[in-house]
Amino acid sequence: LCRALGQRLASTAKLLENGRG
Repeated sequence: LCRALGQRLASTAKLLENGRG
C-alpha cells in the first residue's frame, strides 16, 4: 500500500475514535 494511503487510513481511524469518544 502507498504510505500516503496508510497515513490517510490512520488519520480516518483516529477521527473515528475521537468521534466515538
